[in-house]
Amino acid sequence: MPRLEQDELTGSVTIKTMQQVAEALDCAFVYALVPRTSLENTLRGQARLVAQDRIERVAHSMLLEAQSLSAEEQQKSLEATINELVREMPKELWDK
Repeated sequence: MPRLEQDELTGSVTIKTMQQVAEALDCAFVYALVPRTSLENTLRGQARLVAQDRIERVAHSMLLEAQSLSAEEQQKSLEATINELVREMPKELWDK
């Protein structure tokens, strides 16, 4: 079995090898990442992580001051924070 096929089966084929094979076949080698979900879902999921972290910190402070929010108020606050993060796209959105 040719080495390329062996390397492919074991998952050890390299980008350099693929570029060489493409060149030999007069092809362009294209390396791509294909999302499993939509950009919107990815963005909202990341925003949810950041929003939950923010809200947990605020909720802890409010609990210490005996001013905690109801579950419904917490959910509304979470959704509002997610929407704000998606709209503004701050740098911290991708820090996690």
